[in-house]
Order: sequence, then C-alpha cells, then structure tokens
Amino acid sequence: MIAEELLKIKSFGSDRKSAVTEGDISQKEAELGFCLPAALRELSGHPIYNAAPPEPPRERELLSIAPVLQFLCDFAEIEGRGAKEESLKRAEARLGSPLPLPIAEFYRFLPGRFYASCNVLRPLSGLKPTKDGRLNFLEENQAMYHWAAELNSPFLYRRANDGVSGWSAYGILDGFLAAEFLWALACDEGLGLVLWEFPDFEPEMLQEGGKLKACLSPIAGITEQIAEGNTRKLYQAMEGQAVGLYDSEERTFWFVTKDEAAQERLENMLGFTP
Repeated sequence: MIAEELLKIKSFGSDRKSAVTEGDISQKEAELGFCLPAALRELSGHPIYNAAPPEPPRERELLSIAPVLQFLCDFAEIEGRGAKEESLKRAEARLGSPLPLPIAEFYRFLPGRFYASCNVLRPLSGLKPTKDGRLNFLEENQAMYHWAAELNSPFLYRRANDGVSGWSAYGILDGFLAAEFLWALACDEGLGLVLWEFPDFEPEMLQEGGKLKACLSPIAGITEQIAEGNTRKLYQAMEGQAVGLYDSEERTFWFVTKDEAAQERLENMLGFTP
C-alpha cells in the first residue's frame, strides 16, 4: 500500500510544469495521511527550498574555496577544468570590477558540462548586473529562485521568481558555492556518484558523542569556517571516499560516495543492518 502511494507521489511531481511548492507537498501529505520522507520531497534530486530565508548573515571576510573545489574534483575524478583565465578577465573587464573570489574560483574549477546538472549557472559571457546592481549568476532548476552577488561584497542574495519579491541576504558566497559545487557533481549521472540521504537524521548526530560526529572531518581544513553564515556545511568521511552535506534549513544530511561499494562500506561503518 505504501509503495503504491510513493509511486503516486513521484508522479505527482513529474507531470507538473510549474515548480512544486511546500504548500503543494503539505496538501499531498494531508491527502495521504502521512508525512513524506525528506528524500521524496526532493522531486528533482535536491531540496525544495523553503519560502522563508534564514536569518541574515553577518558580514565576514571571504575565504578562498579553491582547496575545497580541488578536493571535490579529485573525489569525482574530473579531468579538465572550467573557465580559462582569458574568459574570466574578459568578464571582469566588461563588469568593470573583479569577480568576488569564490565566484571566480567556482567558474575556474567547474567544467561547462555541469552548468545545468543541478541548478543553472549563467556562463561568464552572460554575466551582467541587474538594474539594482546585483550580479544574477544562478537559477534554481525549477525556476523558483535566483541567486546573486554584489561586486566587492561577501554576501549571497536570493530572490523568489514571482515578479514581486526583492533580493534578500541569504548567505556568504564561499560556503554556499562550495556546497553548490558538490550538488553540481552529485546530480550528474555520467560521473556515477551515489547521492543518498542519511535516514532518521537529527542535528544532534553532528554534536560531540553523536552518531556522525566521529566519522566526519572538515575538507581542506576550512569547511567549518566557510559554513559560517550559511545553511549548508561540507564534510569528508572514510579518508576522502565520501563527502557529507548538512543542510540546517532542511534539517537533512546527505552523503555522496564514489560508488555503491563505498556506500556499503560507509553504511557498515555506521552500523546499518540490511
């Protein structure tokens, strides 16, 4: 019975042309009489973002995310790199200012084939300020939200794509883009990575003595720092054979592993039983 209902839920998302909202999901849950697992609330393989933004972040200095992006490229065994320096320089000359460091690094490391594997990244040639001075560089793949930056600012801004809402400070560029880089890789079927949600997750599992705390460590020694002001935090596990992503807004934890064998080893390490 439950299996049949889960199939209905999946088709509920697949036959709609417009973005599925939290209200739609709540309505479906009321009809079914039970709450959907978080994984099924992710109709396109990533979270449905809440309408209300988190508390505005405090300003801080941006950090280079190049070491984290290099780690993720090595983890996914990506050959080649992203934008060439000439393309970056042309874009900055057109904008009249250097790009914020994490954005420049994001373009420098991410190959073009991943620009639309998850959310949709604007190519460097399409970057231009909006009328209010924001640099709109990323669109959520269901067209629910846009994300933007300001030149000479550490803040990330988000705007609902409803023709009414304005930009609101949503996070800090470095940590947001590091997590976005992982999503772009994890959602690409050609890489063969395995993305799975940790079952029955509770945030307390990440605290001292928690089930996940002992097996996780920062990536490149900086993912704790760049998580400040952001809703998502990256970790590594099994000596770099797995990457963890915690989303405090969704209260959900994901693992990405190199393959199913690595997933099985991680599950055994965490004490899962078949």
